[in-house]
Amino acid sequence: MKKRFHCPNCKTVLNPNVKIVLTVKHGKKLGMILMSPQPGNYRCLKDDNFVYEEGKMVTFMCPACNESITSKSNNRLAHLIMSREGHRDSTVEFSRIIGEHATFIIDGKDVTGYGEDSDNYEANVRNFFGS
Repeated sequence: MKKRFHCPNCKTVLNPNVKIVLTVKHGKKLGMILMSPQPGNYRCLKDDNFVYEEGKMVTFMCPACNESITSKSNNRLAHLIMSREGHRDSTVEFSRIIGEHATFIIDGKDVTGYGEDSDNYEANVRNFFGS
C-alpha cells in the first residue's frame, strides 16, 4: 500500500514516484530536494551546488503552489499530509533545521517520533495534537 504525501495547502501529491519532491529556501537561495518517504531516513538528494549550513533553518515549500509548509504547531517543523488507501489521513511533521533528525507521524491521538533529535520536540508535538 503506497503512502502519498500531500501539500497541506493545495493538496498536490508530492511523491509522484518514490521520493518526496520539495522546494527548499535557504537565505535567498532556492533549490529542489528529494527526500525519502521512510520515517527516520534522513538521506536526501539535492544539487551539489546548493550548500546548506549545518544547524541553520530552511523553509520547505510546495513545488506546485510555492506556499510554505511550515508547521502551525511549531515553527521549527515542516508539515505534510500522508494518505494511505483504506486509512484516514495522518500528519507528518519534520525538522526544518539542517542536520537535526526529528520526524513525527500523527495519526489521530497517536504520535510516533523518529530520529535521534525527536525527544527535543516530543512533548510539544504531543501537547499540540492532544495526546
